[in-house]
Amino acid sequence: QFRITWIPRSAQTYSSATQLNAIGSIYAAVVVGSDQVWRPNMFVNKHQDVDAYFLSFLPDSVTRVSYAASFGVDKWEETSDSILSDRVRKAMTKFNAISVREQTGVAICRDHFGVTAQHVLDPTLLNGVEFFEQIIVKAGVSKQNENVVYYKLDVDTTFIRAIKHIGDILQAPTEDIYYQMSEAGYRFIPVADWLAKIRDSKFVVTDSFHCVCLAILFNKEFICFANKDRGLTRLQSLLASLGIEGRLCDEQQSLSSFFAGCQPIDYHNVNTRLAELRIDSLAFLKDTLELSNTNE
Repeated sequence: QFRITWIPRSAQTYSSATQLNAIGSIYAAVVVGSDQVWRPNMFVNKHQDVDAYFLSFLPDSVTRVSYAASFGVDKWEETSDSILSDRVRKAMTKFNAISVREQTGVAICRDHFGVTAQHVLDPTLLNGVEFFEQIIVKAGVSKQNENVVYYKLDVDTTFIRAIKHIGDILQAPTEDIYYQMSEAGYRFIPVADWLAKIRDSKFVVTDSFHCVCLAILFNKEFICFANKDRGLTRLQSLLASLGIEGRLCDEQQSLSSFFAGCQPIDYHNVNTRLAELRIDSLAFLKDTLELSNTNE
């Protein structure tokens, strides 16, 4: 439902890299991005899908751009696969402009592929909070409870105890806003409701990069729980760029004691930094795509 309402998509669905060859020069420019699209470990079929995510299917006449493409981790994981790495290197030299989501991605592009990349904002943060407010309003979602909400991809009993402890201190109920299991299977909260639960919460705890993005946009107090297996560099890069790296709780730390040491986030400073980064990130897209129209 969210996709139908908010995301314009082509009538054609492409389910394999070879199908993309049919696109040809329909478009003046094609943009690839963002969440871990350049991490082959996440692909269904590495050696086929690399052509899709590095835009090798396009003729040379089409402008190739990456916006906030992410390697997911702080290194190129395919160094042992020289054939795949060489294909990626060849594909990347054909890009007209490259931007990546993490500062470490700039180094990967330079050191492994010999190309220059710009560090830009994740699209969620590029869009701004107004877009997400629109989604809530259009869906007619009422104001949510002022709960301690948690969106954690991996939960254990220690974490649940710590969340209850935080709820007790803040005198607020706790609420899991990930998914619930029922006889029918997974039950996810509709997107607009999920956004409203973050917006109206008293405190947010998560190990999800995009839940952190939404907490920041809604200016919420939050703790980000580190999860090395899912890729830490994107969180470290984002929090450092906004001056709030102190909100990342290491896996070895006690969540309860970490919470006790948290000072309120200076959102005036965060919003100022975010506005500056948004200007640079939008300029990257605008300048690159205007160039493709000039060349058309």
